Amino acid sequence: MKAVSDLANWCLFDQGNNCSPAKIMDNFQKNLLIIMGKMTDISTLVMQGIPKNAEEAFNVGEQAGNDIGSVIRVVLGFVPGQ
Repeated sequence: MKAVSDLANWCLFDQGNNCSPAKIMDNFQKNLLIIMGKMTDISTLVMQGIPKNAEEAFNVGEQAGNDIGSVIRVVLGFVPGQ
């Protein structure tokens, strides 16, 4: 949850317009290959179907969360801990 509050502070209290539409589009364009790779990873997880047990469900959820978090960080140019 700390990462969520760090991200909120990044956007709400930023002095560098990190979350402005222009900056987001610029980050998106610069990192399109990374973003498309992560989206491919997420779609691969979805195409695997419903997990067969709790451990597999946990692993799929964790991987999807990591991939989605990576996309958000790249699009916003967010570096945790800064």
